[in-house]
Amino acid sequence: MKSKSNSRIWLVVLLIAVIALFIVLVAQFVKHSKDVCDYNSQNKSYITTAPNCVINFMCTQGHTAFRDECGCGCAVSS
Repeated sequence: MKSKSNSRIWLVVLLIAVIALFIVLVAQFVKHSKDVCDYNSQNKSYITTAPNCVINFMCTQGHTAFRDECGCGCAVSS
């Protein structure tokens, strides 16, 4: 009976460790994504900062729509 109880304890500890590792990895990914985003760019105007957003919008003449890992909006046409 005691070994069955120990097995459950180790299983719970392992599960908690896996969840903690997952949270750390997600936090690092989000931090890295936000670090590489330039929301003050002269060539891009963001409508939203949701990654790969799914809203529909139109841009003014001379601009084209874009979607990327930082959000979506209008960029100066080249």
